[in-house]
Amino acid sequence: MTLDHLPPEFAALIWARGDRIFLSLPSPIDGARPQVLQFPLTVRGLNQALRVLIEREKETLPLLGTPATPLQHETDKKTRTTTRAPVNPEEARKAGEWLKRRGFTP
Repeated sequence: MTLDHLPPEFAALIWARGDRIFLSLPSPIDGARPQVLQFPLTVRGLNQALRVLIEREKETLPLLGTPATPLQHETDKKTRTTTRAPVNPEEARKAGEWLKRRGFTP
C-alpha cells in the first residue's frame, strides 16, 4: 500500500484572500513558525506560487533564500509588473475561478 495521498513533510498551505495569494511554508526547524509568502492574485502570482511548490519537492532541506524557500522581496521582484498597473479584475476573476475549481478556495 502506497502513501502517495498523504502530504509530505514539505507540504505547504495555500489560500486566497482579497487580491492576494498566501503560501505558508513549514519551517525545517521543529516548533518554528512557518514562513508566509504573499503573491498578487493574478496569473503571474499564481505561477510564481506554483514554482515555489515545485522547487520545494526537489529540496530535501530547503534553505531560506533559495527557490524552494524564497524571501518575500524576491517573490515581489518576480511578480512585479514594470508599469505597476492595478490588478486586472478579469485576470483576478480567472485566477480566483482556477483556485476554486482546484479546491484552494471555498
